[in-house]
Amino acid sequence: MKKDITALIPVKKTSDRVKEKNTRKFSNTSLYELKLKQISSLLCFDHLGGSDRYAHIPVKPYENGDPIEKAVTFIKQKEQLVEYFTSLNQKGLSFNVSSKEFDPYRFKNDETVEFSDWFSSKMKSSASA
Repeated sequence: MKKDITALIPVKKTSDRVKEKNTRKFSNTSLYELKLKQISSLLCFDHLGGSDRYAHIPVKPYENGDPIEKAVTFIKQKEQLVEYFTSLNQKGLSFNVSSKEFDPYRFKNDETVEFSDWFSSKMKSSASA
């Protein structure tokens, strides 16, 4: 089964110093292609023990009719996203996710790291791979 991820990657169209720098080939790739490869390697998460692109997501995929009061919801198909948002809209202001739902995803103080430091280290390691 084919699995897609939709993402927005901001790329500046013009540059004052280097014409078409994001799409121009450097060493057989462009800056834009390099960024796509880095992001997809981060999403594979094989280093976390999973063999699937979505193995890092700690929940089973949402299916129509599943409860939506969860800390993490993983939606694979756009039809399910419509169902999810319809359910969310029906709940309105009564929608609430218990704080306990988030406990498995919280780090202890000695386990935390700044996101920018973590992301930067992942980008560096995937660029050198």
